[in-house]
Amino acid sequence: MNWAISINITDEDLERRLEKIVSYVVRDSQIEEFLIWDIDATGYLGNQLTKKLNDQKRPLLINEKDLNILFSEEGQIFELDLLLKGSFEYRFIVRDGNFLDILGNGKSLPSTVVGSYKDLDVNLFN
Repeated sequence: MNWAISINITDEDLERRLEKIVSYVVRDSQIEEFLIWDIDATGYLGNQLTKKLNDQKRPLLINEKDLNILFSEEGQIFELDLLLKGSFEYRFIVRDGNFLDILGNGKSLPSTVVGSYKDLDVNLFN
């Protein structure tokens, strides 16, 4: 990864903002894999994915449709480590239900998509 940003989401649902950003990345890049490395979420699918990942010790491969369901279902994402792999890689890390860190090795995301953010040192994530 060659850049990192952090977003403190207090003015809207984290899940809505995450859905908007991930949808932009999927449209703009050739994403081939959606991998969940860590999750703590409520809601029907959120609970299923949390339990499944806790039971296995490797990342979960999820499809785009289920990812959209996770973002739009009733429930909350408290923690998430999501990697989108394709022509470029993007990593989305949700902390405490309202902080979103995004790392990438493709082009940086426009502020019209991510909103207000602060730049981070990518080495913090090594």
